[in-house]
Amino acid sequence: MKQGDRVMLMLPNCVEYVLSYYAILRLGAIVVQVNPGYQREELSHMYSIAEPCLWIGESIHKEKVEPLKLQCLFVDEELSTGTNENLERVSLPEVTVNASEDVAVIQFTGGTTGIPKGAMLTHRNLMANVVQTFAFAHGTYERGEEVFLGVSPFYHVLGMSSVMNQGLYAGATIVTMRKWNVEQGLRLIETYERRTFQRFRRSILVF
Repeated sequence: MKQGDRVMLMLPNCVEYVLSYYAILRLGAIVVQVNPGYQREELSHMYSIAEPCLWIGESIHKEKVEPLKLQCLFVDEELSTGTNENLERVSLPEVTVNASEDVAVIQFTGGTTGIPKGAMLTHRNLMANVVQTFAFAHGTYERGEEVFLGVSPFYHVLGMSSVMNQGLYAGATIVTMRKWNVEQGLRLIETYERRTFQRFRRSILVF
């Protein structure tokens, strides 16, 4: 992967999504966000537009991505077979990003009214959104003292901006949920709200 490359990121809300997202940006590459529920035809359409060099996802989607003839990284297989002994220390390349001009994310949108279009978001677009949202919510929560429950999908612009990017900017703890489930959601709120009252001054924020 090199600066300017596009990478399809197709994961549910999980730690691996967050790590992959920011690793791609750190390398100067472009995140192409993809709904894990998309099927072959939809993936083929996005591939033809974004022209990615790499796909990151789970092995349960192997059959969907095989027709793309694309290099794939299945995070669940890598995590299950990887060991500390075979991980090499890699020097990160020096990357110069023009925040106003360089695309950070290709966000497919408008799929409910037609064929999804790839909206190009620059680094400045993303940062401006985060700063504006934080300013708008001034007094609602404090940096470093919150817990966000990550329910909105990170591959959607709402989950990306209001939960993941905003959460990191706010120095919050992000509790990820792969899929909304009422019982699990209530358990997580009870667990982390209890911890919040012990460690912080504010209660959990649910998104």
